[in-house]
Amino acid sequence: MDDHAYGVGSLTTSDDGQSPLSSPDAAQDREATELHEYNNINSSAELNALERTYLGYFRTSLALAFLAVFIAQLFRLQHTPHPDPIFGFFVLGIPLSCICTGAAILVNLLGTYRFWRQQNAILRGKVLSGGWEMMAILGVVLVTTTLLFVLVVAVDITKD
Repeated sequence: MDDHAYGVGSLTTSDDGQSPLSSPDAAQDREATELHEYNNINSSAELNALERTYLGYFRTSLALAFLAVFIAQLFRLQHTPHPDPIFGFFVLGIPLSCICTGAAILVNLLGTYRFWRQQNAILRGKVLSGGWEMMAILGVVLVTTTLLFVLVVAVDITKD
């Protein structure tokens, strides 16, 4: 095995004529150096991957928050001169935007929790794949979009 491939250095002899790798202490030091360097390189790469993943969750929550603002502005500002006071776009604007804002906060919290879980797993030397957080975020987004679709269609049907 070539020690230069691991970046250990050259195999020179010490002052007593003994190879630096022949003593047990030197072998342990060499292994510790390799593990330390290996862990530093992977830890930063894994941390960057975790940060990119968290930013993906953050972007999803921002999209839901922007949708909430869009719904609030579109449904409340763009209304007929005499909107339906019981069931219409004007009445549903604020509740729907609140639901989207709550979904955005929930997605961000779940993304933060997943980042924390993955970081703790990496410190233990493990990697988590899948998990209930991803299914929960999928469920939140699907329920929110389905609810929006059903309510918009229901209001449109009652207007006709």
